[in-house]
Amino acid sequence: MLEQIIKVSLTLLMLTIKETSNQTYTYGLIGLCLTIGEVVSWSYLLSLYILSRKHTPYTTEQLASSKSLFINLIKIALPIAAISYVSCIFVSTENILIPAGLKKYGASSTTSLSLYGMLKGMVIPILFFPSAFLTAFCTTLIPEIARANILNQKERVHSIINKVLQFTLILSIFAASLFINYADEIGIVLYHNNQIGSMLRCLAIIVPFMYVEVVTDAILKGLGKQVSCLKYSIFDTLFRITTIYFFIPIKGIFAFLGIMIISNITTSSLTSINYEILPNLNCSLPTGS
Repeated sequence: MLEQIIKVSLTLLMLTIKETSNQTYTYGLIGLCLTIGEVVSWSYLLSLYILSRKHTPYTTEQLASSKSLFINLIKIALPIAAISYVSCIFVSTENILIPAGLKKYGASSTTSLSLYGMLKGMVIPILFFPSAFLTAFCTTLIPEIARANILNQKERVHSIINKVLQFTLILSIFAASLFINYADEIGIVLYHNNQIGSMLRCLAIIVPFMYVEVVTDAILKGLGKQVSCLKYSIFDTLFRITTIYFFIPIKGIFAFLGIMIISNITTSSLTSINYEILPNLNCSLPTGS
């Protein structure tokens, strides 16, 4: 929360003070503000750690145990960090390939950037907005599943997975129904643009898969399967970059919509199958007497 407040506040302040028509300067300023937010957040966490070390004396046995703990933390953190790095590489590559592919398809540079901007900057945020609660919930879900898994409480692990996936499916189906039925109205109210509605309605069918992927990713990390998450991330990145490169110049924006649908369905299925997450899902409804 502190990091986000600093990023947003600093960005608004700097853009207000340093008003300019130079887009390169503006983007650089935004990047600087985001970097400062990351540095402040890291410094705050580091200071808390240093303060806790000063007020907590450690014995020789505890120091040896802490070294072992540090090695285990590195084993967990490295795959998670690698996932972030892979995502950054993919986003950067995608930002280059998609407008270039749309231009090869026949659209002008302005139209290509406009279509891509509408999709990534308007449609995708709408689709992910209802999942904000899920994202926050997953932050508390990971340690809870990890704790139960370490204590070998398999029934509790299965119970947590079952309840979370049921809630996720209910939320995602509701959100998808809302987007399908009111796509045009949402596009006009939020952006005063008729094109947003058609894109939103087309991608609404993958909302359940998107939300399930968010939750199953957290579940796998809680079960200590960060390497599996990394493998799926690399597979998804290679698939999307390859298909974007070959198909967007042929079919345009419709190819990208299809790639997103196939990618989300495939990735969510892979993460759900891992550790038999889907078989743990009990969708039986209570019957009346």
